[in-house]
Amino acid sequence: MLFIIILNILYASTFTIGKLLLINSGPIFVTGLRMALGGLSLLVYSLFIKKEKIKNLILTKQNIIDLVQIIIIGNFISYVFDFIALKHTTSIKVSFLYNLTPFISAILSYFMLNEKINLKRWAGLIISFLGCLPVLIEHANQETLITNNFFISWPEILLIISVATYAYSWILMRKMINYQNFSPIIVNYSTMLLGGLLAFPASLIFETWQPIPDIKTFVFLLFLIVLAGNIVFYNFYGALLKKYTVTFIAISSLMCPLFTAILSHIFLGEQITLSLFASNLIVFLGLYIYYQEEK
Repeated sequence: MLFIIILNILYASTFTIGKLLLINSGPIFVTGLRMALGGLSLLVYSLFIKKEKIKNLILTKQNIIDLVQIIIIGNFISYVFDFIALKHTTSIKVSFLYNLTPFISAILSYFMLNEKINLKRWAGLIISFLGCLPVLIEHANQETLITNNFFISWPEILLIISVATYAYSWILMRKMINYQNFSPIIVNYSTMLLGGLLAFPASLIFETWQPIPDIKTFVFLLFLIVLAGNIVFYNFYGALLKKYTVTFIAISSLMCPLFTAILSHIFLGEQITLSLFASNLIVFLGLYIYYQEEK
């Protein structure tokens, strides 16, 4: 259980570190750096440690279409929207709403892969959605509502799109790994690297590039987020799957927003509210009901 806690602390730290990185830098630029460096790190790991062989892979037209979608949708749009939302709202809210990923994946799989969802699972999905409402309604000071009569803000809309595109990319990745015999490391480093490189021209167009006030702090934080989120977390997660079920790890991931809340309160001064705990309990209930059907 200690390793599960460490896994969630690692993931939680990426939201806090990401928020610190965005204080003096543009979200698209940070996305490009993080994904490109993460992809390069996995490439080195794959070639020189795992010694993965890519010459035997056969790319079909469908493979290429799936890879391009993961690059653009899962590693560019998803992370850019995530970092834009993170810049304009709290890291606690971003971490919490990413708990919706397995539910959105289930709904997308229902339409894309014809995976069945029985009444009990639909009940779990609905309960979890309702559990998110308290956090959505409670806005941070820097958030701007779409209209005065609408309770969702622009950062929240971008965040929901980010979670949905992230979930969609994982469905494509699962299809490539399970049905097309692709190595998860190869899919990850190729899409991550190319998605990161795609962010740089977008940053040049949409962001104003300015010298970073404290380059040492920026590099240190960038190193931490790549190490924690793109290298250690990925390999640690894979190792834990040999000991624990996917279901157990999915349920335990509800600890992540609580760890994010603690870290962000210490390092960012973000407030921990009762609505976070209430929402987390309701989402946990929905997740528990949903995963009772897992074998």
